[in-house]
Amino acid sequence: MKVRDLMRSPVHSCSSKDTADRALNLMWEHDVGSIVVIDSEAGLVGMITDRDIAMAAHLRNQRPAEMPVVSIVGARVYCCAPDDTIAQAEQTMAAHQIRRLPVVADGLVVGMLSTNDLVRAASGGWRQYKASSVVETLASIAAPRRSVLDDSAGEVMGLDALRQLRDELRVQIHLARADALDEWEKAEAKWHRVHSQLSMSETGAKKAAKDATATWRELVREMTDSYKRVRNAIRETSHEA
Repeated sequence: MKVRDLMRSPVHSCSSKDTADRALNLMWEHDVGSIVVIDSEAGLVGMITDRDIAMAAHLRNQRPAEMPVVSIVGARVYCCAPDDTIAQAEQTMAAHQIRRLPVVADGLVVGMLSTNDLVRAASGGWRQYKASSVVETLASIAAPRRSVLDDSAGEVMGLDALRQLRDELRVQIHLARADALDEWEKAEAKWHRVHSQLSMSETGAKKAAKDATATWRELVREMTDSYKRVRNAIRETSHEA
């Protein structure tokens, strides 16, 4: 099985001349967490994720519109070719702990292969593709990376790692807080909407009950009048007899 059999195309991408806000707009529009950065000839420059932009914005104290995407993308990007086997692509993903691989042919980006594509193929039993292979790949990708604290570079690298971890945690906490506030606002808006609907229903129910009561009273009045007329007619007939 080849990469071309599972890759998705066309690829969502932004230009190397764009700023990060353009990349974010494309991610929002296409409901993805990363896009490819290409040059003017559709050549691969790198990959950029929403997390990359969030980290850069926080650490640089800049707005996305102020940051060129080329200043955020990693120094190295891994890719595969359409004629590579799925096994080769999985090896690249596992070795470098990445979930997406741009597919490049003749220097141009022609597709994208992700772990989601592998999982869907395995769950659908696509051409005897084994789920165990995907599980092994995902396990390798998700494995804890070797801490920089264990590097032979010494205490300085360890301090840098701690600073990076601190900064990442700050961003994660900030994003989690923003998500929580957003969810709370959605929940509150939903509560008000439901409460309004219930109020309208109660009003409608009261009106219906009032109308029904009036109708019943009218019916009772009509029946009473009819009864009186019948009774009077009986009396008159009896008197005549």
